[in-house]
Amino acid sequence: MSVAAPRWRVCALSAALWVAAAVAARAAGAPDEPAVPAAYAARLVASLPAYQPLRQVAGTVRLWGHGSPKHDFLGPLVRRWARLFHRYQPHVRIVNRMYGTASAIGALYTGAGNLAILGEEISPAARKAFERERGYPPTRIEIATGSLETNYFDYAHMVFVNRANPLRRLTVAQLAGIFGDAPSLGAPTVRTWGALGLKGAWSARRIHPYFWKVNQDFALFFRHRVLGGGHRWNPDIREFVTFTRPDGSVDDRGRQILQALAGDPAGIAVSNIRFANAKVRALRLAWSASGPSLGATQRTLITQSYPLTRIIPAFVDHAPGRPLDPAVAEFLRFILSRQGQQALIAQSGYLPLGRRQIRAELRRIGRMSVRSRGRPRRRGTRTGPETSARVASRDTLRVWGNPLLAAQARRWARGFEAIHRRARVDLHMSGSDTAMAGLYTGRADVALIGRAATDSEIKAFEWVFRHAPARVPILLGSRGTTGKSPALAVLVRNDNPLRRIDFAQLQGLLDARPPPGVGRVRTWGQLGLEGPLAAHRIDVYMTDSDSGTGRFFRDTVLGGTGLLEWSHVFELGARGGHARILRALSRDPFGLAIAALPRNGSPVKALALARSPSGPYRRPTVRSLREGRYPLERTVYAYFNSKAVGTGAGRFIRFILSRRGQARIPAGGYLRLPMPALHEAASRAHQ
Repeated sequence: MSVAAPRWRVCALSAALWVAAAVAARAAGAPDEPAVPAAYAARLVASLPAYQPLRQVAGTVRLWGHGSPKHDFLGPLVRRWARLFHRYQPHVRIVNRMYGTASAIGALYTGAGNLAILGEEISPAARKAFERERGYPPTRIEIATGSLETNYFDYAHMVFVNRANPLRRLTVAQLAGIFGDAPSLGAPTVRTWGALGLKGAWSARRIHPYFWKVNQDFALFFRHRVLGGGHRWNPDIREFVTFTRPDGSVDDRGRQILQALAGDPAGIAVSNIRFANAKVRALRLAWSASGPSLGATQRTLITQSYPLTRIIPAFVDHAPGRPLDPAVAEFLRFILSRQGQQALIAQSGYLPLGRRQIRAELRRIGRMSVRSRGRPRRRGTRTGPETSARVASRDTLRVWGNPLLAAQARRWARGFEAIHRRARVDLHMSGSDTAMAGLYTGRADVALIGRAATDSEIKAFEWVFRHAPARVPILLGSRGTTGKSPALAVLVRNDNPLRRIDFAQLQGLLDARPPPGVGRVRTWGQLGLEGPLAAHRIDVYMTDSDSGTGRFFRDTVLGGTGLLEWSHVFELGARGGHARILRALSRDPFGLAIAALPRNGSPVKALALARSPSGPYRRPTVRSLREGRYPLERTVYAYFNSKAVGTGAGRFIRFILSRRGQARIPAGGYLRLPMPALHEAASRAHQ
């Protein structure tokens, strides 16, 4: 083809080559191969403006994001982008560290990376951690559209019914009413097919919702888009998880969901067309009753007219008043150009971003590239990521942690430095989540956190270092001191005759689907009370079940479920929640609360608690906590790299667990570890 060949021929040839490559990959049996780009996507990309550098820049783009040790999801695409971009910007280096979405935002706020490309929507926890660390939110740039049906590339969420069901369309508000418990987006709770307008025998028929695990990251998009960010799910949801069969094959939750729906005419399910079978049908969705009802197609996804369209975000750390890193800005402009989007649909399963969205994102990048007025960056408590991220001297130990542990950490640091004269302990105490991010990005040597690390934090560390972080307990939570990991108590008013309760009774009270052999508990009579209280419903007061304290309770007592029996549960928020809970309980003779212990003289009392009906039952006394016998005591942990046992990190942990270290724990707050636990922890720190 000559240089003067018409543009449409070049576009047609490019599209044909993309199609041929994808078909060949599919024929060769490539796992989870990228989808063949449709004509609409190819034509759209061919019409985009080509990349033209605004200026020649130099620097390094340190890119973290979607990937794993087993699946190099974005690696081929990023390497292709880097090769193409280098032709235009030869002085920019692209460093590819695709260790997974779980580590990407942490890399931004610790300074380990300056560009994050996520494989799903940002989690509320990651956004909150970034803002706490930096003092402003992360900046989101849309760079691609989720796929129609390609696994691992944000395939579209679709809603299905059994083919025997006459329903053809739903609004997002109706969808919220079906899968949520509390009204969301102005939607009433929907539990029967009659509430959706079906007549006759369908009218009183109860809806059976099918979904993936509600408290896993995969449900975050649906929770944000449909439930308005809430976590009160319909307790009737039937959850499914992906699992590996004995022969090593994987049974995807999406397939399981639609297989179950195929046998249930009263069911409704969220899944994807890649898992569809002949007995199910996808519904058309509309934002409102008066709006158009649309199915998921490549066109409706790219134009973002389909209500459940997923967008692939990149995030940058853009401090107010400061221009965006020029190398990052130019690389983002390249990604959104014709060349960048052509590479995207040729090398991944994603769809391109629509023209309107690309224009809007390019304008935003342009605005961020100029210095403007804004509030200054907030610094950390003693050292920020900028100082902790420097190449530390051999004797500098970087300790990150929860700010509520700052005073205790300083006591340990002074004691450690007194023994090791050349050592310096560099403290950065901004949060438990930021401490774990510092650890898995290599910015911290030790993380001191007031809880166990989450699955996402452990996964992030494992995917970076290829092994799990070491963990040792260093303190016990307090008996009731706010802010010092207080033990949780089950409380009732002093005039309530109940004296004790066990985990099975709590499961029956709070779990929407209690384990086999555990009966539902709704009234005081079911807890053994007689007289006036027996027939009254139990009102349960607790903190936000999605907060750190709420997750601790759900993990310890309810097996981690996100499906609670919301009909009698009142969440009173994480901030100041314990005091609000105690005030509400003191006014409610039929109330039961889960909170920290109140001060002496309170009108409420703690019940004796046992893990099983056979006991033993324990009250939250200092003795039962110190002996490790109370079921809802909390522990403070130190995390570090297990390969660092012989380094300053290992020496610091061993000092904390030594007699001198434990002697630096003052009375009246955190409790010292009991001797057996102390010896076990010290032994693990030496391994």
